[in-house]
Amino acid sequence: MNKSAPTVRIVMVDDDRDDLFLTEVSFRKANFPVSFTGLDSAQDLFNYIKDSGIGSIDVLLLDLNMPVMGGLETLEMLQDYPHFDDLNVYMFSTSSAKHDRKACLDAGAKGYLYKPSGLSSMTQFVRVISECLKQQKFAIAS
Repeated sequence: MNKSAPTVRIVMVDDDRDDLFLTEVSFRKANFPVSFTGLDSAQDLFNYIKDSGIGSIDVLLLDLNMPVMGGLETLEMLQDYPHFDDLNVYMFSTSSAKHDRKACLDAGAKGYLYKPSGLSSMTQFVRVISECLKQQKFAIAS
């Protein structure tokens, strides 16, 4: 691990608590400094932002398909926040539909990732995210 690398503050919003847990475990096992917060609804995200500010998030992982308020609607509401353009939002879903991907990117997401199932695909998911972060100039160790 690169001791001089800053901690990347990642917030993940997913209504599946097992996915939140697996992602957190995968990030803990990864060899780069990450602070992980798992939230299970859009409302929890808006409360988090109200308490900590949108600037407290470096990367937002947002599930496209959630009950009550889906990820796309959440992303569109986030656009009204000051400093939204500084936020790195990556949408994820089990959907491979091109129109879902396009809608998310058109709404301001930096990327669209396919939602993993199981620990081995979660590890790959975390690798993909770390590669995205490296490309975005976050100082993450390989």
